[in-house]
Amino acid sequence: MFFSYHRLCAWRGARLMDRSAPGWALRTDPRRLHLGSGVDCVLGQEYGNYPAGLMCLDLHGLQAAWYGFTLIAVLGVPGSLPCGSWDRLTAAWLTEIRKRVPAPVPVTGRRTHGLAA
Repeated sequence: MFFSYHRLCAWRGARLMDRSAPGWALRTDPRRLHLGSGVDCVLGQEYGNYPAGLMCLDLHGLQAAWYGFTLIAVLGVPGSLPCGSWDRLTAAWLTEIRKRVPAPVPVTGRRTHGLAA
């Protein structure tokens, strides 16, 4: 259940980023990406840090969670954020990035190192 929720939120956020910051997926380093980090998250990598990204997109609190930029715990309920939620949200964003970044073209044949074959 949680994984589907994360994917939906990341999908919404990716569409928002497509409109607000075209090419964001090409500028996002998937090896660094972690949504639990204020610097290595999608907004951190695009805008410098999470709060700056929220300001640029004019998002607040629950809106950021709606678009998959953060997770919201139920206040007063310890452990209401399921274990692994940040990893699931990050995986959902990686899926959205892969949809937007072309896969490298495989090299076939013999390498000639610039010499005529």
